[in-house]
Amino acid sequence: MRDITDGWCRAGMIHGNIEYIKKRKGLEGIATLDKILKEEGISLTQIRNLHSHDHVPLATLAKFFDASLILFDGDLEKIRDMGRESIKVSFLGRTILPYIFSVNYILTRAPEVWKDHYPVGELVVLENEVKRTRIVVKNFQVNKLWCIYTLGYFIGIGELCKLKNIVGTEPKCVHEGNDSCEFELSWET
Repeated sequence: MRDITDGWCRAGMIHGNIEYIKKRKGLEGIATLDKILKEEGISLTQIRNLHSHDHVPLATLAKFFDASLILFDGDLEKIRDMGRESIKVSFLGRTILPYIFSVNYILTRAPEVWKDHYPVGELVVLENEVKRTRIVVKNFQVNKLWCIYTLGYFIGIGELCKLKNIVGTEPKCVHEGNDSCEFELSWET
């Protein structure tokens, strides 16, 4: 298993989450988040000033999730909801994805998108059915909050594609002793 110090993610992943926090907690929430992150040696202003394609260390992403959990008083549902909403603030998520592509097509492209956002680890779509999918993330570990967030992100993609009654679980997780994280989603069309 690779350590989180080995990789990076796109700054845009954090940008969308900052917007989520701003909507839920206002400017006061952003100021509190900035204070928490400063204690970890991270400048929220610097992250906000990065281009969405710039690189941010995975350790910074992990600390961002930790700080967000503190801001949301330990409410894990808010972390999942942040993932769910993050795809909806991206340009592609708001304009193109829901109108042009089916969720099954998006899933066929998911491994390539993964490589663009994370240079470490691997995303594999094990099952891509009409009303169900199984996705595995191998050789990748940030923290448990990343898993919760990512499950929400996958649900958010389904919502953009107008799927109904989406149910998502993570039956396997590296943070619970498994060698990979596995996400299962089912839905109605």
